[in-house]
Amino acid sequence: MSPSVARLVVGMALIPFLPGLGHFVYITEEFFRGSADSWTEWRALELCAVVLVGVWFLLWRGRVEWNTRRRRRTVVFALLTLASPAAVFIPDGNTVVGARFAELWNAVRAVLPFFAASLWLAGTAWTWRSSRMPSRAQLQAAGINMEQLLVCPQCGYSLIGLHDVRCPECGWNTTVDDIVRRSLFEALESP
Repeated sequence: MSPSVARLVVGMALIPFLPGLGHFVYITEEFFRGSADSWTEWRALELCAVVLVGVWFLLWRGRVEWNTRRRRRTVVFALLTLASPAAVFIPDGNTVVGARFAELWNAVRAVLPFFAASLWLAGTAWTWRSSRMPSRAQLQAAGINMEQLLVCPQCGYSLIGLHDVRCPECGWNTTVDDIVRRSLFEALESP
């Protein structure tokens, strides 16, 4: 299993873990205090939000190519997620919108922290993605020559810039994963 897949599995394990943690905290506090109120619910949800933001950030921070825009967006997503448990303090639907829309209002109020958690996961995944390839200068500084790296293993024809994974010279056919794997393995093996 690759490190990225392991990080993703650990991160996704938070999805069933966090509701259980929140419920445990809520029930435990209710048991020891004898009652539960909005503050009890807020503490349980806030703990879940802190764990979600903290674990997800710690898992992926080393893999992100940080810049000012990514830092700002990460802070915004984190603040929205960490502030979302305060939705428990939004007044009840009967007092705000009347009996007709009270049920809908209360449902939105109840799921707001979960939507914020989804926004954190999806927003950071989108923001932290790395869409750029290393520059030619970066590859050369690392001692990797792309023209020599991505060649057909049968005839030596350069595969750079092709839209197909088929060598136009000899007809050799493969997958992109296989080409990258072979090329990287050969680059690492060469002195």
